[in-house]
Amino acid sequence: MSSTSSVPDHNQGRPHRLTFAVWRNPLARPADRLQAFSLLLAAAIWLIGLPVAAVTGTLIWSDLSATAQDQQHSRTMTTAVLLADAPHFVFTEQGVAISDDVPASARWSAPDGTPRTGTVTTKNGGLAGQEVTLWIDPAGTATDPPTSTAAAAALTVLVAAGIWLAWGALLFVFWSGLRCRLNRQRSSEWDRRWEQVEPLWTHR
Repeated sequence: MSSTSSVPDHNQGRPHRLTFAVWRNPLARPADRLQAFSLLLAAAIWLIGLPVAAVTGTLIWSDLSATAQDQQHSRTMTTAVLLADAPHFVFTEQGVAISDDVPASARWSAPDGTPRTGTVTTKNGGLAGQEVTLWIDPAGTATDPPTSTAAAAALTVLVAAGIWLAWGALLFVFWSGLRCRLNRQRSSEWDRRWEQVEPLWTHR
């Protein structure tokens, strides 16, 4: 007769009830109380991490919003003229078209009027002499569009929430490891106790 079939583990199937009632349960073992306490402690630490994530988000927002405002004030939109026909598609090494946006040679003017030439991104099939819109920095170099305030805010929320959720996941991993160790300890304890009482029941 195995210990698993003879002496069921009362902790299985009711972990939530055990968490809040284990201290009133006369059958609860030290390992049960340690598991319940560790779960409550992990939940409390996770909740404490919420204001920490909020403060981190505030610091991130300060940097991102400042960067976004700087880009919005320093980057300007201008018109570039294609110097050559743009390719129809960008292809992979296997010959598969992957994008309608293609690089093309173009000419434009810097904010101080100095002429600039370089590669810009435009829609496929553009013809030489066609005008395309372009974002440039104060030096007249082609650059990405400025980050909007809404995009900076959304990124701040995602980063702050990601930090808090990652902290919760880390706590859950540690708690799960502790629970597995306690389960092994409880199983060993059942086996040890069953070895003591089985001879009395079976008269061996």
